[in-house]
Amino acid sequence: MATLEQENQKRSELEKNLSELAGITPESLIKKAELGTALSFEDGLPYFKRTLKLFNDLKNSNLDGIPYKAINQLNTVATQAIGEFNNIKGFTIEQHPQNTKGERDQLINTIRDRYDNYYEVLAPHIAYSIRKGTDFEALESQARNTLKELKDKIVEEQKKSKLESDGILDSMRKAAGEAGVSQNAIYFSIEADEHKKTAGNWLTATKWMAFATILFAVLATIAFFIFTKDFTFEQALQLTVAKILVFSVFYYATVWCGKNYRAYIHNYVVNKHRQNGLSTFQAFVKATEDPAIKNAVLLKATESIFGLTNSGFISSESEQSGSSQILEIIRSGFESKGGKG
Repeated sequence: MATLEQENQKRSELEKNLSELAGITPESLIKKAELGTALSFEDGLPYFKRTLKLFNDLKNSNLDGIPYKAINQLNTVATQAIGEFNNIKGFTIEQHPQNTKGERDQLINTIRDRYDNYYEVLAPHIAYSIRKGTDFEALESQARNTLKELKDKIVEEQKKSKLESDGILDSMRKAAGEAGVSQNAIYFSIEADEHKKTAGNWLTATKWMAFATILFAVLATIAFFIFTKDFTFEQALQLTVAKILVFSVFYYATVWCGKNYRAYIHNYVVNKHRQNGLSTFQAFVKATEDPAIKNAVLLKATESIFGLTNSGFISSESEQSGSSQILEIIRSGFESKGGKG
């Protein structure tokens, strides 16, 4: 069995050989300038690269703890590789004038075929060195911690995204509710404007009919005293009755125009009230958190919108409140909802 001194000496020899191999560059072995393109070692460049890289990996490995026998084996293959590469370095056409190309191919094939043997000898020691220099437990622990941090971050991002999504959804719902209220309010606004415009037309008609009635009354009175001086009593009475009938028509037309004006103004006020109720509904609802007050506001708004009102076109039409019917409908809805629950 080798002594520790012999083992260190052999290890130093191996390190020297590996350093010599590390000093060889694959490109320096092509020798295109000396041999020309046809006879250069360019075809062997891939084999040179992988062989030199294998020995360079061994050089960069930690060889402490490798026994003497293994060091001796590694040193043998390193010396063999140095010899083969030196043969390539020293190759000249003068040395092989008869079969230059064949000798060159043989050197390339030798490097190519030796690689399997080199790998079988060197690879286990390179792998052992990597395994010895790597703390896999620490890597596993680090990987677990990284995975846990990643999971926690994903969960946190999901919670944050959910909160943002809920906030956006709530804002969209509120915006949709406010838009719905505004959209419904505009229907009453349009209706109110139409009634106001029509009321204005009936007011104009009322003024003209009143003016025509007064004018007819004045002219009829003046004409009566001028043209009936020579009339008999019967003739004067007959003319008077005819004028009274015509005056009655003018008067009735004037009153009728006035009633229509009043009816359209009434409907304008009613629809304007409904528009204002819908427009201010959200403000009153947001002003309190009490569900009872919110329900009361909703009830009043519903009654204002859907409650029956006097149209103003029929004189005998009586005011009918639909609050009792509305309350009954709402009560039925709550009972139905509670029964399902």
